[in-house]
Amino acid sequence: MAFAAVMPQIAADEAVEVFDLVMGDLIRSSDTKMTKHRLRTLKDLDAAAILLRTAWVTVCGAAADPDGDIRAVLDAMDVAPFHTAAETVKVLAQEPDDGAEQMLAARYNTIARFLPDLLKTFAFEASPAGEPALDALAFVKSCPRQ
Repeated sequence: MAFAAVMPQIAADEAVEVFDLVMGDLIRSSDTKMTKHRLRTLKDLDAAAILLRTAWVTVCGAAADPDGDIRAVLDAMDVAPFHTAAETVKVLAQEPDDGAEQMLAARYNTIARFLPDLLKTFAFEASPAGEPALDALAFVKSCPRQ
């Protein structure tokens, strides 16, 4: 009788532990992939930043000269490489906290395999402060499964 009374709680605790391990592994592996991708793109980002710095120094030099003509300096420069460099920076540069969403989005297919079944199996509860999380879970439950 005691076994039957305690077993559901133990099983739920173990399922939560397994979920925590799976999500931890997903986040770690995603973080590793993002770091490798970031390291591969740093060379291009550095080259673009150096080129844009050159343009900035040139324009600042013309602006510092009271007789300098910034338009003449820009007309003398081939601006196409600077436009390309600016586009490279736009694509490759990241905000300081940008990444967590990208990491999990990259692992969507893996998460989508088990999350619907997990949400069907467990009933989640929260304090009033956790209501937004419960709303998010309800939304995920309502999404059609692919």
